Amino acid sequence: MINLIFESIFFLLASCTIILSVAGYGNFLIYKYNNNFFEKIFFGIIIITFLVTLIHFFFKISFYITVGLLFIGLILFLRNHKSSLTKLYKSNLLYLIIFLILLPIYISQKYHEDFGYYHLPYVITMIEEKIIFGLANSNSAYAHNSIWLNTISLFSLPKNNFNFLTLPSYLIYNLFIIFSLKNILKLNNQKISNYFLIICVFYLLLKFTRISEYGNDLPAIIFSILSIFYFLRYSETKKNQNKFFYFFCCFSFAVFSVLIKLSGIPILLLPLILLLKNYEKLKKEIFNVNYLFVFLLAFIFYLQQFFYTSCIIFPTKFTCINTEWFNNDFLLLREKLELIKKQIS
Repeated sequence: MINLIFESIFFLLASCTIILSVAGYGNFLIYKYNNNFFEKIFFGIIIITFLVTLIHFFFKISFYITVGLLFIGLILFLRNHKSSLTKLYKSNLLYLIIFLILLPIYISQKYHEDFGYYHLPYVITMIEEKIIFGLANSNSAYAHNSIWLNTISLFSLPKNNFNFLTLPSYLIYNLFIIFSLKNILKLNNQKISNYFLIICVFYLLLKFTRISEYGNDLPAIIFSILSIFYFLRYSETKKNQNKFFYFFCCFSFAVFSVLIKLSGIPILLLPLILLLKNYEKLKKEIFNVNYLFVFLLAFIFYLQQFFYTSCIIFPTKFTCINTEWFNNDFLLLREKLELIKKQIS
Protein backbone atom coordinates (compact mmCIF):
# COMPACT_ATOMS: atom_id res chain seq x y z
CA MET A 1 0.00 0.00 0.00
CA ILE A 2 2.83 2.37 0.95
CA ASN A 3 4.64 1.55 -2.30
CA LEU A 4 1.49 2.28 -4.31
CA ILE A 5 1.07 5.68 -2.63
CA PHE A 6 4.75 6.50 -3.18
CA GLU A 7 4.59 5.49 -6.86
CA SER A 8 1.40 7.54 -7.38
CA ILE A 9 3.00 10.65 -5.84
CA PHE A 10 6.14 10.12 -7.92
CA PHE A 11 4.01 9.68 -11.06
CA LEU A 12 2.10 12.93 -10.47
CA LEU A 13 5.24 14.92 -9.68
CA ALA A 14 7.03 13.52 -12.73
CA SER A 15 4.02 14.23 -14.97
CA CYS A 16 3.73 17.84 -13.75
CA THR A 17 7.47 18.41 -14.19
CA ILE A 18 7.42 17.00 -17.72
CA ILE A 19 4.35 19.01 -18.72
CA LEU A 20 5.75 22.31 -17.43
CA SER A 21 9.16 21.61 -18.95
CA VAL A 22 7.73 20.79 -22.37
CA ALA A 23 5.57 23.94 -22.23
CA GLY A 24 8.75 25.91 -21.52
CA TYR A 25 10.26 24.74 -24.80
CA GLY A 26 7.03 25.27 -26.74
CA ASN A 27 7.09 29.00 -26.14
CA PHE A 28 10.10 29.30 -28.50
CA LEU A 29 8.06 28.44 -31.59
CA ILE A 30 4.89 30.41 -30.87
CA TYR A 31 5.96 33.25 -28.59
CA LYS A 32 4.83 35.90 -31.09
CA TYR A 33 1.30 34.50 -31.36
CA ASN A 34 -1.54 34.63 -28.87
CA ASN A 35 -1.66 31.05 -27.65
CA ASN A 36 -2.68 29.00 -24.65
CA PHE A 37 -0.83 26.67 -22.31
CA PHE A 38 -1.81 23.49 -24.17
CA GLU A 39 -0.63 24.79 -27.53
CA LYS A 40 2.76 25.43 -25.96
CA ILE A 41 2.85 21.80 -24.82
CA PHE A 42 2.00 20.45 -28.28
CA PHE A 43 4.78 22.53 -29.84
CA GLY A 44 7.09 21.72 -26.94
CA ILE A 45 6.80 18.02 -27.81
CA ILE A 46 7.99 18.85 -31.34
CA ILE A 47 11.01 20.74 -29.98
CA ILE A 48 11.90 18.00 -27.48
CA THR A 49 11.72 15.44 -30.30
CA PHE A 50 13.97 17.61 -32.44
CA LEU A 51 16.53 17.91 -29.63
CA VAL A 52 16.67 14.22 -28.79
CA THR A 53 16.98 13.29 -32.49
CA LEU A 54 19.81 15.79 -32.98
CA ILE A 55 21.63 14.82 -29.77
CA HIS A 56 21.57 11.14 -30.75
CA PHE A 57 23.81 11.89 -33.72
CA PHE A 58 26.62 12.55 -31.24
CA PHE A 59 25.69 10.99 -27.89
CA LYS A 60 23.70 8.11 -26.48
CA ILE A 61 20.48 9.24 -24.81
CA SER A 62 21.46 8.72 -21.19
CA PHE A 63 19.33 9.46 -18.14
CA TYR A 64 21.49 12.52 -17.51
CA ILE A 65 20.51 13.98 -20.89
CA THR A 66 16.86 13.43 -20.01
CA VAL A 67 17.25 15.20 -16.67
CA GLY A 68 19.22 18.01 -18.30
CA LEU A 69 16.62 18.64 -21.01
CA LEU A 70 13.74 18.58 -18.52
CA PHE A 71 15.60 20.90 -16.13
CA ILE A 72 16.32 23.44 -18.87
CA GLY A 73 12.70 23.34 -20.02
CA LEU A 74 11.46 23.85 -16.45
CA ILE A 75 13.74 26.86 -16.01
CA LEU A 76 12.45 28.33 -19.28
CA PHE A 77 8.86 27.83 -18.17
CA LEU A 78 9.38 29.40 -14.73
CA ARG A 79 11.23 32.31 -16.30
CA ASN A 80 8.29 33.12 -18.59
CA HIS A 81 5.40 32.15 -16.30
CA LYS A 82 6.62 32.77 -12.75
CA SER A 83 3.96 35.38 -12.01
CA SER A 84 1.13 33.32 -13.53
CA LEU A 85 1.96 29.88 -12.06
CA THR A 86 -0.65 30.10 -9.27
CA LYS A 87 -3.26 31.42 -11.69
CA LEU A 88 -2.46 28.58 -14.05
CA TYR A 89 -2.98 26.03 -11.29
CA LYS A 90 -6.32 27.51 -10.18
CA SER A 91 -7.68 27.82 -13.72
CA ASN A 92 -6.84 24.18 -14.49
CA LEU A 93 -7.82 22.54 -11.19
CA LEU A 94 -10.87 20.91 -12.79
CA TYR A 95 -8.72 19.50 -15.55
CA LEU A 96 -6.22 18.13 -13.03
CA ILE A 97 -9.12 16.11 -11.61
CA ILE A 98 -9.90 14.84 -15.13
CA PHE A 99 -6.23 13.90 -15.46
CA LEU A 100 -6.51 11.78 -12.29
CA ILE A 101 -9.76 10.18 -13.46
CA LEU A 102 -7.99 8.97 -16.61
CA LEU A 103 -5.09 7.55 -14.57
CA PRO A 104 -6.40 3.92 -14.67
CA ILE A 105 -5.88 3.95 -18.44
CA TYR A 106 -2.14 4.26 -17.81
CA ILE A 107 -2.01 1.82 -14.91
CA SER A 108 -3.63 -0.97 -16.98
CA GLN A 109 -0.45 -1.58 -18.98
CA LYS A 110 -0.65 -4.24 -21.68
CA TYR A 111 2.03 -3.92 -24.30
CA HIS A 112 1.32 -4.68 -27.96
CA GLU A 113 3.41 -7.16 -29.94
CA ASP A 114 5.43 -4.45 -31.70
CA PHE A 115 6.70 -3.17 -28.35
CA GLY A 116 8.93 -6.17 -27.76
CA TYR A 117 9.65 -6.72 -31.44
CA TYR A 118 11.24 -3.38 -32.26
CA HIS A 119 10.00 -0.50 -30.06
CA LEU A 120 11.90 -1.57 -26.94
CA PRO A 121 15.01 -2.81 -28.83
CA TYR A 122 15.14 0.50 -30.70
CA VAL A 123 14.91 2.49 -27.47
CA ILE A 124 17.69 0.35 -25.97
CA THR A 125 19.97 1.20 -28.92
CA MET A 126 19.17 4.88 -28.39
CA ILE A 127 20.17 4.81 -24.72
CA GLU A 128 23.21 2.53 -25.10
CA GLU A 129 24.78 3.83 -28.32
CA LYS A 130 24.93 7.00 -30.38
CA ILE A 131 23.67 6.72 -33.95
CA ILE A 132 24.61 3.44 -35.66
CA PHE A 133 25.18 3.42 -39.41
CA GLY A 134 23.29 0.54 -41.00
CA LEU A 135 21.16 -0.13 -37.91
CA ALA A 136 18.41 -1.61 -40.09
CA ASN A 137 20.70 -4.53 -40.94
CA SER A 138 20.23 -5.75 -37.37
CA ASN A 139 16.44 -5.69 -37.55
CA SER A 140 14.37 -5.27 -40.72
CA ALA A 141 11.74 -3.41 -38.66
CA TYR A 142 14.17 -0.46 -38.53
CA ALA A 143 13.91 0.03 -42.30
CA HIS A 144 11.58 2.88 -41.50
CA ASN A 145 11.13 4.22 -37.99
CA SER A 146 8.76 6.55 -36.22
CA ILE A 147 10.13 9.76 -34.79
CA TRP A 148 7.97 9.04 -31.73
CA LEU A 149 10.40 6.24 -30.81
CA ASN A 150 13.09 8.93 -30.50
CA THR A 151 10.84 10.83 -28.10
CA ILE A 152 10.04 7.92 -25.81
CA SER A 153 13.74 7.06 -25.45
CA LEU A 154 13.95 10.03 -23.06
CA PHE A 155 11.69 8.19 -20.62
CA SER A 156 13.88 5.24 -19.82
CA LEU A 157 14.81 5.20 -16.13
CA PRO A 158 18.11 3.90 -14.66
CA LYS A 159 18.65 0.16 -14.11
CA ASN A 160 16.73 -0.71 -17.31
CA ASN A 161 13.40 0.48 -15.94
CA PHE A 162 11.14 0.90 -18.97
CA ASN A 163 7.84 1.39 -17.13
CA PHE A 164 7.61 5.02 -18.26
CA LEU A 165 8.12 4.49 -21.99
CA THR A 166 4.39 4.84 -22.64
CA LEU A 167 4.15 7.97 -20.49
CA PRO A 168 4.52 10.42 -23.43
CA SER A 169 1.56 8.79 -25.22
CA TYR A 170 -0.50 8.90 -22.04
CA LEU A 171 0.31 12.56 -21.41
CA ILE A 172 -0.45 13.68 -24.96
CA TYR A 173 -3.70 11.70 -24.80
CA ASN A 174 -4.78 13.33 -21.53
CA LEU A 175 -3.68 16.79 -22.55
CA PHE A 176 -5.53 16.57 -25.84
CA ILE A 177 -8.73 15.48 -24.05
CA ILE A 178 -8.41 18.43 -21.64
CA PHE A 179 -7.54 20.85 -24.46
CA SER A 180 -10.65 19.71 -26.34
CA LEU A 181 -12.91 20.06 -23.31
CA LYS A 182 -11.66 23.59 -22.68
CA ASN A 183 -12.56 24.55 -26.24
CA ILE A 184 -15.89 22.73 -26.21
CA LEU A 185 -17.04 24.23 -22.89
CA LYS A 186 -16.31 27.82 -23.82
CA LEU A 187 -19.49 29.89 -23.83
CA ASN A 188 -20.62 31.48 -27.10
CA ASN A 189 -18.11 29.40 -29.02
CA GLN A 190 -20.32 27.27 -31.24
CA LYS A 191 -18.03 26.54 -34.15
CA ILE A 192 -17.64 23.64 -36.54
CA SER A 193 -14.14 23.05 -35.20
CA ASN A 194 -15.49 22.50 -31.69
CA TYR A 195 -18.14 20.07 -32.90
CA PHE A 196 -15.31 18.24 -34.62
CA LEU A 197 -13.49 18.04 -31.27
CA ILE A 198 -16.58 16.55 -29.61
CA ILE A 199 -16.58 13.70 -32.13
CA CYS A 200 -12.83 13.17 -31.66
CA VAL A 201 -13.05 13.09 -27.87
CA PHE A 202 -15.73 10.39 -27.97
CA TYR A 203 -13.69 8.43 -30.51
CA LEU A 204 -10.52 8.58 -28.40
CA LEU A 205 -12.26 7.73 -25.11
CA LEU A 206 -14.00 4.73 -26.67
CA LYS A 207 -11.11 3.36 -28.72
CA PHE A 208 -7.94 4.06 -26.74
CA THR A 209 -8.77 2.47 -23.40
CA ARG A 210 -5.24 1.07 -23.06
CA ILE A 211 -2.64 3.54 -24.26
CA SER A 212 0.22 1.05 -24.41
CA GLU A 213 -1.54 -1.25 -26.88
CA TYR A 214 -1.58 1.22 -29.76
CA GLY A 215 2.08 2.06 -30.20
CA ASN A 216 2.67 4.99 -32.53
CA ASP A 217 -0.92 5.13 -33.79
CA LEU A 218 -2.22 7.23 -30.91
CA PRO A 219 0.19 10.22 -31.11
CA ALA A 220 -0.04 10.19 -34.93
CA ILE A 221 -3.84 10.33 -34.75
CA ILE A 222 -3.81 13.10 -32.14
CA PHE A 223 -1.49 15.35 -34.14
CA SER A 224 -3.51 14.64 -37.29
CA ILE A 225 -6.67 15.68 -35.43
CA LEU A 226 -4.94 18.86 -34.26
CA SER A 227 -3.97 19.65 -37.87
CA ILE A 228 -7.59 19.21 -39.00
CA PHE A 229 -8.83 21.30 -36.06
CA TYR A 230 -6.63 24.26 -36.96
CA PHE A 231 -7.50 23.82 -40.63
CA LEU A 232 -11.13 24.40 -39.65
CA ARG A 233 -10.19 27.24 -37.31
CA TYR A 234 -8.45 29.06 -40.16
CA SER A 235 -11.76 29.57 -41.97
CA GLU A 236 -13.54 30.57 -38.75
CA THR A 237 -11.48 33.66 -38.02
CA LYS A 238 -11.10 36.96 -39.84
CA LYS A 239 -8.02 38.26 -38.03
CA ASN A 240 -4.84 37.84 -40.06
CA GLN A 241 -2.71 37.21 -36.96
CA ASN A 242 -4.97 34.33 -35.98
CA LYS A 243 -4.95 33.00 -39.52
CA PHE A 244 -1.16 32.99 -39.56
CA PHE A 245 -1.07 31.08 -36.26
CA TYR A 246 -3.71 28.54 -37.31
CA PHE A 247 -1.91 27.88 -40.58
CA PHE A 248 1.36 27.33 -38.73
CA CYS A 249 -0.39 24.89 -36.38
CA CYS A 250 -2.02 23.04 -39.26
CA PHE A 251 1.29 22.79 -41.11
CA SER A 252 3.45 21.83 -38.10
CA PHE A 253 1.11 19.19 -36.69
CA ALA A 254 0.55 17.66 -40.14
CA VAL A 255 4.30 17.30 -40.73
CA PHE A 256 4.88 15.91 -37.24
CA SER A 257 2.06 13.35 -37.59
CA VAL A 258 3.62 12.08 -40.84
CA LEU A 259 7.04 11.78 -39.16
CA ILE A 260 5.36 9.67 -36.47
CA LYS A 261 3.51 7.46 -38.95
CA LEU A 262 4.12 7.66 -42.69
CA SER A 263 0.63 6.39 -43.52
CA GLY A 264 -0.71 9.78 -42.39
CA ILE A 265 0.82 11.52 -45.40
CA PRO A 266 -2.60 12.57 -46.88
CA ILE A 267 -2.94 15.00 -43.95
CA LEU A 268 -0.32 17.19 -45.67
CA LEU A 269 -2.99 18.12 -48.19
CA LEU A 270 -4.64 20.37 -45.58
CA PRO A 271 -1.87 22.97 -45.20
CA LEU A 272 -1.23 22.68 -48.95
CA ILE A 273 -4.87 23.56 -49.67
CA LEU A 274 -4.69 26.56 -47.32
CA LEU A 275 -1.45 27.72 -48.90
CA LEU A 276 -2.75 27.46 -52.47
CA LYS A 277 -6.04 29.21 -51.65
CA ASN A 278 -4.38 31.97 -49.62
CA TYR A 279 -0.99 32.21 -51.29
CA GLU A 280 -0.79 36.01 -51.43
CA LYS A 281 -1.52 36.23 -47.72
CA LEU A 282 0.78 33.39 -46.62
CA LYS A 283 3.69 33.56 -49.07
CA LYS A 284 5.83 35.71 -46.75
CA GLU A 285 4.71 33.93 -43.61
CA ILE A 286 6.10 30.54 -44.63
CA PHE A 287 9.66 31.91 -44.71
CA ASN A 288 9.66 32.74 -41.02
CA VAL A 289 12.17 31.03 -38.73
CA ASN A 290 9.54 28.87 -37.04
CA TYR A 291 8.66 27.23 -40.38
CA LEU A 292 12.34 26.64 -41.09
CA PHE A 293 12.54 24.82 -37.76
CA VAL A 294 9.82 22.36 -38.83
CA PHE A 295 11.63 21.74 -42.13
CA LEU A 296 14.85 21.20 -40.18
CA LEU A 297 13.10 18.66 -37.95
CA ALA A 298 11.98 16.69 -41.01
CA PHE A 299 15.49 16.96 -42.49
CA ILE A 300 17.34 15.57 -39.47
CA PHE A 301 14.80 12.77 -39.07
CA TYR A 302 15.23 11.61 -42.68
CA LEU A 303 18.99 12.06 -42.32
CA GLN A 304 18.76 9.67 -39.37
CA GLN A 305 16.79 7.23 -41.54
CA PHE A 306 19.48 7.54 -44.23
CA PHE A 307 22.16 6.60 -41.70
CA TYR A 308 20.10 3.55 -40.70
CA THR A 309 19.36 2.23 -44.21
CA SER A 310 21.14 4.41 -46.79
CA CYS A 311 17.64 5.29 -48.02
CA ILE A 312 15.93 8.60 -47.29
CA ILE A 313 12.37 7.26 -47.39
CA PHE A 314 11.19 3.74 -46.51
CA PRO A 315 13.13 1.74 -49.00
CA THR A 316 12.31 3.13 -52.39
CA LYS A 317 14.99 2.55 -54.99
CA PHE A 318 15.24 6.14 -56.21
CA THR A 319 15.91 7.47 -52.66
CA CYS A 320 18.65 4.93 -51.87
CA ILE A 321 22.39 5.41 -52.27
CA ASN A 322 24.76 2.47 -52.58
CA THR A 323 26.87 3.03 -49.45
CA GLU A 324 28.81 0.51 -47.37
CA TRP A 325 25.80 -0.10 -45.13
CA PHE A 326 23.16 -0.34 -47.88
CA ASN A 327 21.42 -3.72 -48.12
CA ASN A 328 19.44 -4.57 -51.24
CA ASP A 329 17.18 -6.73 -49.07
CA PHE A 330 15.52 -3.51 -47.86
CA LEU A 331 13.94 -3.16 -51.30
CA LEU A 332 12.81 -6.78 -51.19
CA LEU A 333 11.23 -6.08 -47.80
CA ARG A 334 9.01 -3.43 -49.38
CA GLU A 335 7.89 -5.90 -52.04
CA LYS A 336 7.10 -8.53 -49.37
CA LEU A 337 4.97 -6.06 -47.44
CA GLU A 338 3.07 -5.11 -50.60
CA LEU A 339 2.48 -8.80 -51.35
CA ILE A 340 1.18 -9.42 -47.83
CA LYS A 341 -1.24 -6.49 -48.12
CA LYS A 342 -2.55 -7.83 -51.44
CA GLN A 343 -3.10 -11.27 -49.92
CA ILE A 344 -4.98 -9.80 -46.95
CA SER A 345 -7.21 -7.64 -49.16
